[in-house]
Amino acid sequence: MSNAIRSQGTKIQRGAVSAVTPKVISSITAVAALATLTTATAHGLVTGDSLTITGAVPAAYNGTYPVTVTSATTITYNAGSAPGGAATTMGAYTGTTAAYADVEEASDIKIGGVSVDTIDVTHLQSAAKEYIAGLIDNGSLDFTCNFTNGPVQSLLRADMNGGVTSPYKMVIAPNTPAQINIIFFAFVTKLDGPTAKTNGKMDLQCSAKITGAITFS
Repeated sequence: MSNAIRSQGTKIQRGAVSAVTPKVISSITAVAALATLTTATAHGLVTGDSLTITGAVPAAYNGTYPVTVTSATTITYNAGSAPGGAATTMGAYTGTTAAYADVEEASDIKIGGVSVDTIDVTHLQSAAKEYIAGLIDNGSLDFTCNFTNGPVQSLLRADMNGGVTSPYKMVIAPNTPAQINIIFFAFVTKLDGPTAKTNGKMDLQCSAKITGAITFS
Protein backbone atom coordinates (compact mmCIF):
# COMPACT_ATOMS: atom_id res chain seq x y z
CA MET A 1 0.00 0.00 0.00
CA SER A 2 1.26 3.46 -0.88
CA ASN A 3 2.34 5.87 1.85
CA ALA A 4 1.59 8.90 -0.35
CA ILE A 5 0.39 12.01 1.46
CA ARG A 6 -2.58 13.92 0.07
CA SER A 7 -1.97 17.49 -1.08
CA GLN A 8 -5.48 18.60 -0.12
CA GLY A 9 -5.51 20.46 3.17
CA THR A 10 -1.92 21.68 2.87
CA LYS A 11 -1.51 25.33 3.86
CA ILE A 12 1.14 28.02 3.97
CA GLN A 13 1.32 30.29 7.02
CA ARG A 14 3.14 33.51 7.82
CA GLY A 15 4.32 34.07 11.38
CA ALA A 16 4.43 37.17 13.57
CA VAL A 17 7.54 37.19 15.77
CA SER A 18 7.67 38.08 19.47
CA ALA A 19 10.23 37.55 22.23
CA VAL A 20 10.09 34.37 24.34
CA THR A 21 10.05 34.42 28.12
CA PRO A 22 13.29 32.70 29.20
CA LYS A 23 13.17 29.93 31.79
CA VAL A 24 15.92 28.58 34.06
CA ILE A 25 17.94 25.85 32.34
CA SER A 26 18.34 22.77 34.52
CA SER A 27 20.50 20.70 32.14
CA ILE A 28 21.93 20.48 28.63
CA THR A 29 23.14 17.15 27.27
CA ALA A 30 24.07 15.89 23.83
CA VAL A 31 24.31 12.77 21.70
CA ALA A 32 26.90 13.68 19.07
CA ALA A 33 25.80 17.18 17.95
CA LEU A 34 22.12 16.79 18.92
CA ALA A 35 21.63 18.77 22.12
CA THR A 36 18.75 18.37 24.57
CA LEU A 37 18.00 21.38 26.77
CA THR A 38 15.78 20.91 29.82
CA THR A 39 14.10 23.78 31.65
CA ALA A 40 13.16 23.83 35.32
CA THR A 41 9.55 24.81 34.46
CA ALA A 42 7.42 24.60 31.31
CA HIS A 43 9.18 26.56 28.56
CA GLY A 44 6.12 27.46 26.45
CA LEU A 45 8.10 27.15 23.21
CA VAL A 46 6.94 25.66 19.91
CA THR A 47 8.92 23.80 17.27
CA GLY A 48 10.66 26.26 14.96
CA ASP A 49 11.28 28.91 17.60
CA SER A 50 14.76 30.42 17.47
CA LEU A 51 16.87 30.47 20.64
CA THR A 52 20.22 32.10 21.35
CA ILE A 53 22.10 30.24 24.09
CA THR A 54 24.97 32.01 25.87
CA GLY A 55 27.27 31.27 28.79
CA ALA A 56 27.05 27.48 28.60
CA VAL A 57 30.15 25.32 29.12
CA PRO A 58 31.28 23.56 26.92
CA ALA A 59 30.96 26.51 24.55
CA ALA A 60 29.79 24.25 21.68
CA TYR A 61 26.29 24.46 23.22
CA ASN A 62 26.20 28.22 22.61
CA GLY A 63 24.79 29.84 19.49
CA THR A 64 21.51 30.60 17.75
CA TYR A 65 19.43 27.60 16.67
CA PRO A 66 15.94 26.62 15.55
CA VAL A 67 14.55 24.21 18.13
CA THR A 68 12.31 21.15 18.18
CA VAL A 69 9.98 20.75 21.16
CA THR A 70 9.99 17.23 22.61
CA SER A 71 8.06 17.86 25.86
CA ALA A 72 6.77 20.68 28.04
CA THR A 73 10.25 21.11 29.56
CA THR A 74 12.63 19.79 26.85
CA ILE A 75 13.77 20.94 23.43
CA THR A 76 16.40 19.65 21.04
CA TYR A 77 18.66 21.49 18.60
CA ASN A 78 21.63 20.74 16.36
CA ALA A 79 24.67 22.33 18.00
CA GLY A 80 26.75 21.94 14.84
CA SER A 81 29.54 20.03 16.59
CA ALA A 82 29.65 17.51 19.43
CA PRO A 83 30.14 19.33 22.77
CA GLY A 84 31.90 16.29 24.24
CA GLY A 85 29.84 16.02 27.41
CA ALA A 86 26.96 17.43 29.41
CA ALA A 87 27.00 21.13 30.24
CA THR A 88 28.76 21.97 33.49
CA THR A 89 27.56 25.58 33.34
CA MET A 90 24.00 25.99 32.04
CA GLY A 91 24.09 29.60 30.84
CA ALA A 92 20.84 31.21 29.69
CA TYR A 93 18.81 31.76 26.56
CA THR A 94 16.86 34.43 24.76
CA GLY A 95 14.86 33.97 21.63
CA THR A 96 11.83 34.56 19.49
CA THR A 97 8.58 32.69 18.92
CA ALA A 98 6.09 33.01 16.10
CA ALA A 99 2.29 32.99 16.02
CA TYR A 100 1.21 31.72 12.59
CA ALA A 101 -1.80 32.63 10.45
CA ASP A 102 -2.91 31.06 7.15
CA VAL A 103 -2.26 32.80 3.85
CA GLU A 104 -5.85 32.98 2.64
CA GLU A 105 -7.00 30.36 0.08
CA ALA A 106 -3.66 29.09 -1.22
CA SER A 107 -4.09 26.84 -4.27
CA ASP A 108 -0.47 25.98 -5.17
CA ILE A 109 2.57 25.81 -2.88
CA LYS A 110 6.12 24.93 -3.86
CA ILE A 111 9.51 24.98 -2.15
CA GLY A 112 12.06 24.73 -4.95
CA GLY A 113 15.57 25.46 -6.14
CA VAL A 114 17.32 23.88 -3.14
CA SER A 115 20.98 23.31 -3.99
CA VAL A 116 24.43 22.76 -2.48
CA ASP A 117 27.38 24.92 -3.49
CA THR A 118 30.50 23.19 -4.77
CA ILE A 119 33.92 24.43 -3.65
CA ASP A 120 36.89 23.80 -5.94
CA VAL A 121 39.78 22.39 -3.87
CA THR A 122 41.92 21.23 -6.79
CA HIS A 123 45.65 21.55 -6.09
CA LEU A 124 48.91 20.92 -7.91
CA GLN A 125 49.01 17.26 -6.89
CA SER A 126 45.42 16.54 -7.95
CA ALA A 127 44.94 13.85 -10.59
CA ALA A 128 41.57 15.38 -11.53
CA LYS A 129 39.34 18.26 -10.45
CA GLU A 130 38.42 17.94 -6.76
CA TYR A 131 35.47 19.46 -4.96
CA ILE A 132 33.91 19.56 -1.52
CA ALA A 133 30.34 20.44 -0.61
CA GLY A 134 29.69 24.03 0.38
CA LEU A 135 26.69 25.62 2.06
CA ILE A 136 23.09 24.73 1.25
CA ASP A 137 21.00 27.33 -0.58
CA ASN A 138 17.45 26.51 0.51
CA GLY A 139 15.91 28.05 -2.59
CA SER A 140 12.57 29.81 -2.67
CA LEU A 141 8.91 29.58 -1.71
CA ASP A 142 6.37 30.07 -4.51
CA PHE A 143 2.63 29.93 -4.11
CA THR A 144 -0.61 31.02 -5.76
CA CYS A 145 -3.75 31.98 -3.90
CA ASN A 146 -7.22 33.24 -4.65
CA PHE A 147 -7.05 37.00 -4.21
CA THR A 148 -9.15 37.91 -1.17
CA ASN A 149 -7.30 41.02 0.03
CA GLY A 150 -7.31 39.34 3.43
CA PRO A 151 -5.06 40.43 6.30
CA VAL A 152 -2.23 37.95 5.63
CA GLN A 153 -2.22 38.63 1.88
CA SER A 154 -1.95 42.33 2.75
CA LEU A 155 1.01 41.59 5.03
CA LEU A 156 2.87 39.93 2.13
CA ARG A 157 2.79 43.21 0.20
CA ALA A 158 3.82 45.19 3.29
CA ASP A 159 6.71 42.76 3.87
CA MET A 160 7.92 43.19 0.29
CA ASN A 161 7.67 46.98 0.44
CA GLY A 162 9.51 47.06 3.76
CA GLY A 163 12.14 44.38 3.04
CA VAL A 164 10.89 42.36 6.02
CA THR A 165 12.05 38.80 6.70
CA SER A 166 9.31 36.72 8.34
CA PRO A 167 8.90 33.12 9.52
CA TYR A 168 6.82 30.80 7.36
CA LYS A 169 5.34 27.36 7.96
CA MET A 170 4.12 24.89 5.33
CA VAL A 171 1.71 22.48 7.03
CA ILE A 172 1.16 19.16 5.26
CA ALA A 173 -1.70 16.82 6.25
CA PRO A 174 -2.77 19.05 9.16
CA ASN A 175 -4.50 17.49 12.16
CA THR A 176 -3.55 13.94 11.16
CA PRO A 177 -0.89 11.52 12.47
CA ALA A 178 1.06 12.21 9.25
CA GLN A 179 1.26 16.00 9.83
CA ILE A 180 4.54 17.58 8.72
CA ASN A 181 5.58 21.16 9.53
CA ILE A 182 8.22 22.76 7.30
CA ILE A 183 9.47 25.93 9.00
CA PHE A 184 11.83 28.58 7.65
CA PHE A 185 12.44 32.33 7.27
CA ALA A 186 11.91 34.13 3.97
CA PHE A 187 11.44 37.59 2.45
CA VAL A 188 9.03 38.38 -0.37
CA THR A 189 10.79 39.10 -3.67
CA LYS A 190 7.86 39.23 -6.10
CA LEU A 191 4.08 39.61 -6.14
CA ASP A 192 2.08 39.11 -9.33
CA GLY A 193 -1.53 40.15 -9.23
CA PRO A 194 -4.27 40.41 -8.51
CA THR A 195 -4.81 39.02 -12.01
CA ALA A 196 -8.28 39.32 -13.58
CA LYS A 197 -9.45 36.74 -16.14
CA THR A 198 -12.60 36.55 -18.22
CA ASN A 199 -15.07 34.18 -16.57
CA GLY A 200 -12.45 33.39 -13.94
CA LYS A 201 -11.22 34.18 -10.47
CA MET A 202 -8.66 36.68 -9.25
CA ASP A 203 -5.22 35.20 -8.59
CA LEU A 204 -2.29 36.42 -6.51
CA GLN A 205 1.16 34.85 -7.01
CA CYS A 206 3.96 35.25 -4.47
CA SER A 207 7.68 34.40 -4.54
CA ALA A 208 9.86 34.57 -1.44
CA LYS A 209 13.56 33.84 -0.94
CA ILE A 210 14.30 31.39 1.87
CA THR A 211 17.14 32.46 4.15
CA GLY A 212 18.83 30.16 6.66
CA ALA A 213 17.90 26.62 7.62
CA ILE A 214 14.68 24.68 6.96
CA THR A 215 13.28 22.66 9.87
CA PHE A 216 11.06 19.58 9.38
CA SER A 217 8.97 18.35 12.31
